[in-house]
Amino acid sequence: MEINIKKVTDEAGFDEALQLRYRVFVDEQGVPFEMERDEDDQKAEHVLAQHACKTVGCGRIVYIDDYGKIGRVAVEKPYRKEGVGSKVCSELIKIAGEKRCRKVILHAQLESKEFYKKLGFKTISCKFMEAGIEHVKMARKL
Repeated sequence: MEINIKKVTDEAGFDEALQLRYRVFVDEQGVPFEMERDEDDQKAEHVLAQHACKTVGCGRIVYIDDYGKIGRVAVEKPYRKEGVGSKVCSELIKIAGEKRCRKVILHAQLESKEFYKKLGFKTISCKFMEAGIEHVKMARKL
């Protein structure tokens, strides 16, 4: 399956990412609608994963001091376990490296912890609740 990753450069691309995030996090996972969008959206760099011109994945990275924080990684249900999430994360890690970040961190839902481990992330916290879902903080040096 051919998946293309592109940086979001306009409002239309950002809207595509938001619609996907709402479907995955709000509709599927029950995250409150008002929690899904936050102040980091405006300062983040966003990417879209596309298959046959359809957006099937997305993610973002925010820069804090000398590290990047990956978040809002979402993949349409039929495309999970097809490498879409890995491609989104790899692009975000690459972008962080280009910005000279020393490391990247993220808050992983417990069920996604093994996925991020395969991408080189290590757990650096105990479990905590975020948006009603158990998470752990993970980090990867660049």
